[in-house]
This record gives sequence, C-alpha cells and structure tokens, in this order.
Amino acid sequence: MRWLVRFIRGLWKHSYVPLIEILIHRGALLHNFDVFRNAYPQLEIAPVLKSNAYGHGLAQVATILTSRQVPFLCVDSLYEARVLRSEGMRTPLLVIGYTPSENIRQCPLRDIAFSILSFQELQVLAEQLSEPRTFHLKVDTGMHRYGILPEELAEAVKLIQKSPNIRVTGAFSHLADADGPDPRMTEEQVRYWNQAADALRRSLPAMRYFHLGATAGSVLGEGVDANVIRLGLGLYGMDRVPGRELDLRPVLEMR
Repeated sequence: MRWLVRFIRGLWKHSYVPLIEILIHRGALLHNFDVFRNAYPQLEIAPVLKSNAYGHGLAQVATILTSRQVPFLCVDSLYEARVLRSEGMRTPLLVIGYTPSENIRQCPLRDIAFSILSFQELQVLAEQLSEPRTFHLKVDTGMHRYGILPEELAEAVKLIQKSPNIRVTGAFSHLADADGPDPRMTEEQVRYWNQAADALRRSLPAMRYFHLGATAGSVLGEGVDANVIRLGLGLYGMDRVPGRELDLRPVLEMR
C-alpha cells in the first residue's frame, strides 16, 4: 500500500493544466471600490461579502480589501464571520442575516455586530443576554423582509435604553426597488428612513453608522440621512442603475 501512496504523490509533482480556471482580479476589485469611494466621498463604504462574496471567495476578497479603509465588512451569517476570523481577518464585521439568540450569547469572537431584525427578537435578547453584545437595528421602511415596524420603533428605543447588554451602534434598512423605473416606492422608503434615523440619533446618541442604500441606493446621495453604503454588486463590477455610468470592471473571469 505504501508504494501506491508514494506513486500517487509522485503524480502530483508533475504540472497540471486545468480545463477551466476561475480568476479573481485584485486590481479590478480595488478599482471598483475606489470608483464608488470617489463618486460618493461623503459616505463610508462597507463591502458586502455575503454568500461567499457573491461567489468570488469570502477569504480571498476580504484579504484583498485589507488595503482599503472600511468601517466594517458585511457577512450573511455567523458562520461566515467565523471563517474570516479563522483566516486571520481582524476587520470589524456586521452579520446582516438572522442569528439565533443562543449563538449570539455564546459567540467568542471580537468586533462582531449582529443585526436585530424584529421587535420580537429584541425582546428575546433583552431577556437572555448576560453580557454586552453589539448590534445594528434594522428598520422596516417598506420592503417587509425584516425589520422593526414603524409602530414599534418608539417602544424598541425604550427597550434598548433600559437594556445594558444591548449596545446598538448602527441602524439600517433596505430599498426594495432602488433601480426600478418608478421612483415612488423608493421615495416613500427614504422619507420614512429619514424620520427614523433622526429619531434614533436623538434617542440613542451612541449610534455611529446609518446605512440605507446598497449599490443601487447609493445614487440617492445627499437626500438620504446616512453615512455608509453597503457595496455589494458594484464591488464586483455590476451596476443596474439606469443612466448611471461608472467605470466598473468585472472582477471574476472564467478561462
């Protein structure tokens, strides 16, 4: 059997040319980041690395981005956060997907913020947390996927204020149709978001980050009360906003 192992190992010493290669272009990724940074200098850029960085490689993309200043990286799950920490990434992370309360309580990782996605989840966390954890509060401005509802916001603020283990450092929402032809829904979402952001700033002065727009929503600019954009598709070279012409380059290449 040993001779077979040695034989197989010897085979791998020879060069191997694959039929198909997937290449990730470091220069294109950083170029796209800089395009958005220069186009919207009033906003910090939080790269979105959810779902294995949109298929581009979670750890690989995070490593490339260490050469840029970012407030935090967005991942979808605690699993992705654990992967990045195991790879030595020390950049602050925001888990934007749902995380069970028991995983939040037991998480040993540092510089991790979790998302509070409903008033019910906020109540559970207020009851169960025995030590401080950091969160961003999601506000439902009309997409109805997750978030604190308008009629719940005042009560949510009161609960956060009297819960010493819930440290809310950011707030966010998501636009349902930012790149659509009819702007009315987006305008309504922005109107409510601006009201909610103002109320949260006054009630929770420790909050640092406010982010509504993703790649498409960044086009709204100064009309939105925000200081961060979550850059997903645009980071990888894709932009679906009609009429916006940005010099983006595809990051992934298949040969």
